[in-house]
Amino acid sequence: KQNQISLKDFDIDKWKSYSNGLVCKLDSCLRGKRKWTGKDIEIVIVDDGSTDDTIQIIDSFKDLPIKFFQNEKNAGISFSRNRAAKLSEGKYIAILDSDDECLPERLIWSLEVFEKNDAVDIVCGNAIFNGKIDEGIYRKVTDNLFVNLFFENPIIHSTVLIRRSILIENLYNIDYGVAEDFELWTRIVTPNNTVKINKPLAVYNCHTENTSLTKSAQLQAAYFKIIFKNICDKLNIEI
Repeated sequence: KQNQISLKDFDIDKWKSYSNGLVCKLDSCLRGKRKWTGKDIEIVIVDDGSTDDTIQIIDSFKDLPIKFFQNEKNAGISFSRNRAAKLSEGKYIAILDSDDECLPERLIWSLEVFEKNDAVDIVCGNAIFNGKIDEGIYRKVTDNLFVNLFFENPIIHSTVLIRRSILIENLYNIDYGVAEDFELWTRIVTPNNTVKINKPLAVYNCHTENTSLTKSAQLQAAYFKIIFKNICDKLNIEI
C-alpha cells in the first residue's frame, strides 16, 4: 500500500442547511469520490458523535472502499482528524471535510507535483466557492504561501494532499477547536515543502453551519493567538 491515497472525512453530518440555494450534505461528498474507486484508494471516515442518518448514508455507498469509524463520544474536530490520519494506510492523505466535494482532476494534478519533486510534503490549490472560482475562500492570496502564513491562513483545507508521514509526525493540536488547520500549517509549512496549484481542486460548500459563521468570534481569537505566537517565535520572544 505504499502508493495508496487516503481520503479523510471529519465530523460527519448530513447537512440540511441552505445557503444561496445550495444544499450541502455528506452524500454529495461521497458521490464525488466514486471517480476515485480502485485498489490505490481508501476512504477513511470518522464519525464524531453524529445523531442523524450518517450511518445509513455511508451504507448506501457500498461500492466505495470506505473504512468507517465512530468515536465513543463527541471528541472534537482535531481528535477526529488525528484519528483518521492514524487509521489510514496510504502514502498520501487527501483531506476532505464532509461538506465539501473533491473535483475529478484533484489527485492527478497533486500527485504530478509529488512525482516531480521529492522535497514536496504538501500540495494545495484553489476551490470553487459557491460555484465561483476563487483563489481563496474569503480572500485573494499570493503564491508565496510561507510569507502569507505569517499573517493569515492561505491554504484551503479540503484541497490539501499531504504525505502521511509528515502529518503523523505532527498531527493537529487538540487545544484548537477552530483554526486547527492554520495552527498545523504554521508548524510544518516551509518555503520549499509546499506547492500551490493555481487551479480549483475542490468545491467549498457554504452553508449556515460553517465554522466561519457559527464560531466567528472563536475563529478570530484563534487566528490572533496563532499570529501572535508566530511573531514571538520569529523574534525569539518567550510567551
